[in-house]
Amino acid sequence: MRKITKFAIIYICLISLIGCTKNNENVNNIKSNDKSVTQQDTAVDSIYSSMPDVFFNSMFSKDENDSIYFAWDSNIYRTNKDGDMLEVLFSGKDQGFGIIASQYFNGYVYFIYGPHPDISRTAINGIGKIDLNNHQFTSIYNTNNYRPSTIRIYNDKMYIESSSLDSDSYNCFIFDFNDREGTIKNPIMSDESILVTQSNYIKNKHPNIFSNTVNSLETLIIGYNNNLVYFVSFGNENEVTSLNLETGEEKLYSIRKHYKSNYNPGTPFDIIDGKIYSVSIYGVVSFDSNFENMKYIIKAENA
Repeated sequence: MRKITKFAIIYICLISLIGCTKNNENVNNIKSNDKSVTQQDTAVDSIYSSMPDVFFNSMFSKDENDSIYFAWDSNIYRTNKDGDMLEVLFSGKDQGFGIIASQYFNGYVYFIYGPHPDISRTAINGIGKIDLNNHQFTSIYNTNNYRPSTIRIYNDKMYIESSSLDSDSYNCFIFDFNDREGTIKNPIMSDESILVTQSNYIKNKHPNIFSNTVNSLETLIIGYNNNLVYFVSFGNENEVTSLNLETGEEKLYSIRKHYKSNYNPGTPFDIIDGKIYSVSIYGVVSFDSNFENMKYIIKAENA
């Protein structure tokens, strides 16, 4: 039950940041009764377990020149690795949608979007892309009865996690991805969450370490990099614990000390080149590997 609660917190943190679009070139739709969506009944552990560390990242991505991409509110941003250069690549405000998450891949930024409560409550949910050569926006898929929350691209596949607008179900859609054309098709629907599946996979892979670590068994892993996993500490919602999968060493880090308000680190941490990135309602920040030297890339008014 605690795991489900944690996942709900993470999902709420993600969708609360946003606030979709008049769609051009949009020919595909996901519907709950769409026969083109194949239900995948088999376990997806084998799919996610073969992914690299970066597959845990759900909000931040890096291009070939070490620029970092992320979404915040209605915008997609690009920054350098130090976070002191910030560029708006695209804004969804004119089209009435907020941007939930994005991922850079091969000259494009792919992203998921939904209605922004301060702009439009009638905009649809969908998947889009921006050509970084001309900043042109194209909608490539409508998700209709599903509200997407994370996007990942790997090995000719695009993974979109979504909640259903008609029920309490939470699904992951796995699309065939053509990076040359920037298109997706043939969605397979799994009821396995990437984050939950990866957490369980790592715990099952290291039973000796996790059996002696009660805290980590009670919550989701929200960050993973180079044999270090991060999770919200049981019994203290404002702290984060790291666990070394090789040595079993645990370290407790304080997150709330960096914020004026009582911050709950429910959103997953993305780790790029040893630096930890986080998006929350208080803004976009980076930390060093010890959760020190926090730097605001974007600071919200309530931070």
